[in-house]
Amino acid sequence: MRECWGIIFPIRCKRHFTNCFSKILEAMCLKIPVIAYGVGGIPEVLKNGEPSWCIPPNDQNGFESALEEVLALDAKSKETILSNARKLVLSDHTLQKVTLQFEDFYKRLLDSPTGVFFKLSQFG
Repeated sequence: MRECWGIIFPIRCKRHFTNCFSKILEAMCLKIPVIAYGVGGIPEVLKNGEPSWCIPPNDQNGFESALEEVLALDAKSKETILSNARKLVLSDHTLQKVTLQFEDFYKRLLDSPTGVFFKLSQFG
């Protein structure tokens, strides 16, 4: 993956979204541009242009525009975006941090008065 100029995830629906999230984080950590449709958990990490490109599902024109934008980036802008992507992964998506988030989620679930019947929105 280190030799890639970019990673493109043209998956538009959740049922085909399997292990893409970890590949997106890996690419960001390696400072590789990522373009992906905003399905599953992708919008939690990708925001358009900061640090990568998250395109609304089924927006083919937006996807093509993002690809053109990445290819047209000057070196300084590209380095800034990709450095920010790497910083985001290293600060928010480390194994330790994600483990703590899962622990907190399950503790809150177990403490929930409704048990397994809960709203995901209450877990932030």
